Amino acid sequence: DIENITSAINCWYDSNKVYFTNAYAGTMVRIYDINGRLITHVVLGGNTGSVDVANLPEGVYMVKAMNSVTKFVK
Repeated sequence: DIENITSAINCWYDSNKVYFTNAYAGTMVRIYDINGRLITHVVLGGNTGSVDVANLPEGVYMVKAMNSVTKFVK
């Protein structure tokens, strides 16, 4: 389940990764748990990228990148 709250960057999730398109090289992507704790972050090297989330426990997460906040449920 994924929900775009605002959209400036395209983001989608499968069971192992969160993928990004329509970004810029150098974009900082942050993933937070439902309690607002930073879980991981990555700087995209190009206009696309991904973050491995296979080892995260089941739960609700927020992805922040550029002007976008996206929620995904693992």
